[in-house]
Amino acid sequence: MSLKLDGKKLSLEIEERLNDYISNNKKIAKRVPGLAVIRIGEDPASGVYVNNKEKACSRIGIKSFIFHLKDSVEQKRS
Repeated sequence: MSLKLDGKKLSLEIEERLNDYISNNKKIAKRVPGLAVIRIGEDPASGVYVNNKEKACSRIGIKSFIFHLKDSVEQKRS
């Protein structure tokens, strides 16, 4: 027996459940959850990935924080 999954339909159902869950808990917590992304450099694939995450956050009610740094950034050493 095989099972055929409809990925688009499933993702929309998951997003709808998440949106409901976040909306209901926002009233309790008095804030929305957030996703922070630090992107370094100009890799086009990373840009697409980060943009898709930002759109998904918007659809389900999560606040997104995107920090895009140049690839010349250096790590501070202690």
